[in-house]
Amino acid sequence: MKLDNMLTKIGALLCTSLLGTELAIVPAFAQSSSNAFVVFVNGSGDCCAGAMWDVKHRLERQGATIWTTSYASFRDGSTTNKAPVVNLSIDMDNAFILEAAQVLNSVPKNRPIILVGHSYGGDSILKVLPSINRRVQLVVTIDPVGTGGFRQIATSRRVPSNVDYFMNRWEENGLEGRNIVPFDSRTNGSIPCSAGVCDQDSQNLARNADGSEIRVSCGAEEVTCEGWRLPGCNLGGCWKGSNGTKARRMFHNDMPIDDSIQRTVSDKIQEQLAAFRPPLIPLWLYWNGQREDNSTVANPTSINEQQQSGYVRVSIQGCIFAEQQPSTIPLRLFWNNGRSDNSTVANPTSIDEQQQSDYVEAAIQGYVYPDQQPGTIPLRLFWNNGRSDNSTVANPTSINEQQQSGYVGAAIQGYVYPENMCK
Repeated sequence: MKLDNMLTKIGALLCTSLLGTELAIVPAFAQSSSNAFVVFVNGSGDCCAGAMWDVKHRLERQGATIWTTSYASFRDGSTTNKAPVVNLSIDMDNAFILEAAQVLNSVPKNRPIILVGHSYGGDSILKVLPSINRRVQLVVTIDPVGTGGFRQIATSRRVPSNVDYFMNRWEENGLEGRNIVPFDSRTNGSIPCSAGVCDQDSQNLARNADGSEIRVSCGAEEVTCEGWRLPGCNLGGCWKGSNGTKARRMFHNDMPIDDSIQRTVSDKIQEQLAAFRPPLIPLWLYWNGQREDNSTVANPTSINEQQQSGYVRVSIQGCIFAEQQPSTIPLRLFWNNGRSDNSTVANPTSIDEQQQSDYVEAAIQGYVYPDQQPGTIPLRLFWNNGRSDNSTVANPTSINEQQQSGYVGAAIQGYVYPENMCK
């Protein structure tokens, strides 16, 4: 027994010595959750995947579990704390590969995995992929760089077939401006890929979220710039000189925070997560001018009934579940024949008030959360006494229109997803 214990301790010491770290502490992932597990892996100097705040904020609103790690250790908040030029020739990600395989293989298969890596972090992700024994929904590498600061190290790897979507972006602007690595950045950055979708391309210019070029002022000596001209005068008058403008070049460390790249990454994440999200249906606001009645419905039968009764579609108020999910409650449509008024409610107090006011239940429209969840917005019941009309809305434009038309707020009925989640 003592010998066994001694051998166990020796083995643990050897493992710690070889890896430079303890074995990963595998988190307990909730089996019931289908929220995404998203990991941003930084390169040297803790740069720069973790700075993709536009992507992160959107994921936070949707309840994703988000980690930011170094390329040396697969632990949330880990750091290398090195300058970008340090350790270029040292392979430091042995511990990362072991830890990442342990953690990622423990994630329940009903939870999507998204991996985003920049520079060394992108290369470390590529190295761990063959050790993952489940599907990975999206892998994003942004100008991945291997040991020694060379692109060709990263491009020698292959993306395996268990990856559903692989996105890879790189720049080819050479060692100019703020570019320190890759040393071979003039070379093609395409990586051999067996993923379901392989989306690879260079991006040499900084771009806005809509894909348009970001323009910057030229120097006085850059006479070939668009709009460059000397000051001068003629019979028609004088004019000032101009240095003109040029498209801003992309640099290695700027790529993760580029607006266009962040928009593309965020959109690809949403596309991949859609398959894991319970089906959402649009909650529509209808209006009947003759009755002066708003009606908020999602059930196809109720929608058809509104249209047959002369109601016209106004706008989507949000997205609700078609089928009941954990922790959701029914959103119910009520009707008062004397008032010719539809009322859509879920709040137990509001339901009781409708029933006390001679409203009868027509149909369940779908299911909403009674309490606010990440990424949801409140669904509000409004009342107009002059019209004897209830109106249930969540869209900010519709809320403003109700208030401008003399409607007053009554109560929050529940929480729904914004309209872009079901378009």
